[in-house]
Amino acid sequence: MTNKEITVICGENEITYYLTKKSVKNINLRIKEDGTVKVSAPHKIKQEVIDEFVRSKYDFIVKSREEMKERADNNPEPDADDVYCEGKELRYLGTKYTLKIEKAEDDEVVTEGRFIVARTIDTENLAYIKKMVNNWYYNKTRELFKRLNEETYSVYREYYNVPKANIQIKSMKSRWGCCYMKEGKIVMNSRLIYYPEMSVR
Repeated sequence: MTNKEITVICGENEITYYLTKKSVKNINLRIKEDGTVKVSAPHKIKQEVIDEFVRSKYDFIVKSREEMKERADNNPEPDADDVYCEGKELRYLGTKYTLKIEKAEDDEVVTEGRFIVARTIDTENLAYIKKMVNNWYYNKTRELFKRLNEETYSVYREYYNVPKANIQIKSMKSRWGCCYMKEGKIVMNSRLIYYPEMSVR
């Protein structure tokens, strides 16, 4: 199976897609997160039939790409490969901040207005600055979850005869959190620090 790059004209526009011929019964179209259009089709089907199928999906392709771009633009979570340089947009508890890098003798990360300010003597070491900011995020996450645990327990302890939960922090791809009742433990996703805080009351 090989991918073949094909461009079809759709009125005044065009769509480029990547075709794979394989043992399937129908033509299938899939749009990846980066907007790439992937098409799989039976070996014996004619090329013009596949092209016409793609043309018929033009509105769907355009709409899907727009929705994917909107999701990417509104996603508050930094990509793992992002470089933390001066002017980078970061999120903290749902608010947009701009990263400012300042030279200083001692390492420090603080919020000042709409800036997250990273102070360090080595302002050119972006990998180290990213580590500093991520450590700041982790500490802020610990503080947040500790406070929320206290607030939640104060509300519900009179209704449930259970001890205060032990909160642990972990980066998870498919869950925001999970509860281990027998162990009295709640594991919370570290990525929650990027999203707005909600009251427990």
